[in-house]
Amino acid sequence: MADFVETVLADAATFLNGDRGENYPSGDAFVSMGVPFVNAGHLLPSGRVDWASMDYISAERLSLLRGGRFQVNDILFCIRGSLGKMAFVSEPTATGTIASSLVIIRARRELCEPRYLYYHARSV
Repeated sequence: MADFVETVLADAATFLNGDRGENYPSGDAFVSMGVPFVNAGHLLPSGRVDWASMDYISAERLSLLRGGRFQVNDILFCIRGSLGKMAFVSEPTATGTIASSLVIIRARRELCEPRYLYYHARSV
């Protein structure tokens, strides 16, 4: 995996971390509907995001976070706990933010097709 990151991802993608600061959502920050807050448990073995069991935060809480906002065609990759677990965000309206256990891999479209990058990463 290290060779993959050094040779392919360093040029073909950018990495975006989630917020790990004092505004990081804890149990009392979750709401019944709002902005999706994806953690490693939401990354399915099929490579999809489990929207059915999603946790949500309010738009106000999101505005306090410094980073970690995902969008369609991003790869969500687990860097803590279930290391290497990943999912491709394919839903056209999918946006939200990530837990500190994940990183967003965003393909540089001028260099690489996002879905190709995802399938290549899964094959390594």
